[in-house]
Amino acid sequence: MLFPQRMLRLVWVVRRQQIASSLARLVKTGVFHLAEHHMLGETENLDELQRLFESKTRHKRLTALQAMLTDKLPEKTLLNYRLIELPHKELTPPDGAVEAADGILLWAGGVPPEELESHFYDPHSKSEAALPFEMDDCRWQMLFDTQASIGYVGSWAIIDGWIPASEQERIMKLLHSEAFSITDAESCGLALEQVPSLQRRPSFLNGFAAMMRMFGVTGYRELDPTLVLGIGFVFMFGLMFADLGQGLLMFLVGVWLSRGAAERPTLWTHAGQVMIPIGLSAAFFGAMFGSCFAHEDWIPALWFHPMDQILFYLGVCIVIGMTVICMGMAIGLINAWRTWHWKQAIWSDFGLVGLLFYTSMIILVSGLFSGHATLQLYGMIASASILTAFLLHQLFSMGDESVLMRIMLSLINLYDFCLKFLVQTISFVRIAAFTIAHIALSTVLLIAMDASAELPLLSWSIFVLGNFAIIIIEGLLVSIQVVRLNFFEFFTKFVSGQGIAFKPLAYPKEASL
Repeated sequence: MLFPQRMLRLVWVVRRQQIASSLARLVKTGVFHLAEHHMLGETENLDELQRLFESKTRHKRLTALQAMLTDKLPEKTLLNYRLIELPHKELTPPDGAVEAADGILLWAGGVPPEELESHFYDPHSKSEAALPFEMDDCRWQMLFDTQASIGYVGSWAIIDGWIPASEQERIMKLLHSEAFSITDAESCGLALEQVPSLQRRPSFLNGFAAMMRMFGVTGYRELDPTLVLGIGFVFMFGLMFADLGQGLLMFLVGVWLSRGAAERPTLWTHAGQVMIPIGLSAAFFGAMFGSCFAHEDWIPALWFHPMDQILFYLGVCIVIGMTVICMGMAIGLINAWRTWHWKQAIWSDFGLVGLLFYTSMIILVSGLFSGHATLQLYGMIASASILTAFLLHQLFSMGDESVLMRIMLSLINLYDFCLKFLVQTISFVRIAAFTIAHIALSTVLLIAMDASAELPLLSWSIFVLGNFAIIIIEGLLVSIQVVRLNFFEFFTKFVSGQGIAFKPLAYPKEASL
């Protein structure tokens, strides 16, 4: 669940005339990902064959329309009924013509004008295009769609792609009498960036998986951040939107929206799957902070009221931010090791040097706040040493520049290196800011209720509508902020977003033109 499925490279050599049937066999397996570009052999241009196929398909459609629209008319009619083929779709249809299909019109009139004569369809004067062999439209279309991914050597075709390692036995049984080879993705001779990623996630993470697709596709062998996104999103949303009653309402709405998610997943079912855990989180932190339906006097706070201890709560948010940033860099180092990019990760801003510098600064700041002289000393020595090493690395890695230019660029990079961590840490203060904003909105709602206390019906209407408005408006705003914190302050440290999604080979949706 934490990492993509292990992939194997499948290379299958078939006779040229068997390429379509071979692809069809792989379609039935539902587990073969055809390489996006051919890697073995030479590609073949099938444009002329595709033109013949399109001509034949169009002829079949016109013949069917002719039989359906005009052949059943009486021999003598007051009007002439003819099919018109528009050479260009952008041409204006002539008077008396209605569209019968894409680019095909039905004309009804008396004596046809001369300018239309050349466009009238005559089924007796046209014959079907001659194709080298018969095959159903789905297979023809798949052959054309995959032509850039199939290599040819003489009379042989090469199908090159990927299968999950869990399906190796089934594929080997299917191709036991064929000429094929299966090798590990790590030892097949291709870069890991060319290997597709296939994730196996539990169904309750489908909503967060849909959200994760906005960031990009996890690279092969990289940690799948969907579970991490789910945990972080739920935790941060609950802190920002802490209300017991409103959270439970959001949970109930999520249960209602997620009905039928297993059979027919949609945008709304994915939203429901996300709303269930974040609603429970909001309800939990609402109980911790003593907030229920905008009231802070209905239930006691199990932890504390944020407005009573703002500085403490700001410190909690900063600690959360430092933890998230350190986790992001640590996971980034794990991904660099798994993808064989360890050397590049050592000196990157959020690599090993970044993690060491940030932890040394945490030690230094902890010593300053606690008054612990030893922590201060270790923190200062460690951070100064790391900054010096980073500066020297910058100086010596710019061999083509002049000495003055190298010094200036190194100082600028050093400044940017330090500023990034400060800005990203402070960014987590928005957790406390939106918690306080939620309390402020709740206070405005209570003031409006007090102002209309003499009209109980109006007061309770304001209470109900106000709570729903807070759930909708602030729920959306808080969601955006949580996504931002996860995507920019967390995922940028360990998710490349440049992976290739595993797409099983399938017949094209449009099998005919």
